[in-house]
Amino acid sequence: MKKQNHALKKQNTNLIKINKDLNSKIAKYENPHTPSSAKRFKKKRKPKSSVKKGAPKGHKGTTRPTPKAIQDALFRVAKACKKDYHTNIEKVRNARWNYIDETGMKVLGEKHWLWVFRTPQDEVVVCIRPSRGQKVLKEIFGEDFIIPAVVDGWRVYNNRYCSDAGHI
Repeated sequence: MKKQNHALKKQNTNLIKINKDLNSKIAKYENPHTPSSAKRFKKKRKPKSSVKKGAPKGHKGTTRPTPKAIQDALFRVAKACKKDYHTNIEKVRNARWNYIDETGMKVLGEKHWLWVFRTPQDEVVVCIRPSRGQKVLKEIFGEDFIIPAVVDGWRVYNNRYCSDAGHI
């Protein structure tokens, strides 16, 4: 009986120790007095290595295009589209009537206007100009023009230049 009693006391001591350890661990997670913003377990940081990050030695070039490269690409696209642009201007000029509208936009921080000219056959000319005035209409249609057009009523489309095909 003494052996059994001694074994039970030893087991009880071990259980008390385990219980104490578990209670201390639970207190770390479920302490109502600890603010949620407190970081209990901070990650161990790795020491910074002296190895430089980046491209391997001998690598040339960049992963981002330069402004010059973007500009060159735009000029190449503009050159390729120039013939079609002038062809579409002629189609707009010769159309029986057009839809015309303009909307404001910023170009390099300056106010400009995006003009859209569309024929009933869906031929489209889009241009961006610093002007919202008659000078753009003269550029697209020529100096002396009178065209039927669907317009939004902006004063530049007065009867001298656009006969009334409709008002949107």
